[in-house]
Amino acid sequence: MIYEHGWYCAANRGNNLNGVSRDHIYSVTDGYRNNIDPEIISHPANCSLLLHKQNQSKNCRSNISISELIEKINIWNDK
Repeated sequence: MIYEHGWYCAANRGNNLNGVSRDHIYSVTDGYRNNIDPEIISHPANCSLLLHKQNQSKNCRSNISISELIEKINIWNDK
């Protein structure tokens, strides 16, 4: 996806508005609202790549529950 679309860059930073951006699967907003440890929210297992427009349309919705994220983190850390 990155090779095809490149990384997202704002208009004043390279102007690739159709590029790929990093997404938090469990949103930072939900983490704040639910008092989740920032280390959990920032864990690499909570990361995915999306086209920037898809990430924008997602807004601050989480795609998984906190228990699913904890499970993903445990699997990641066991590897």
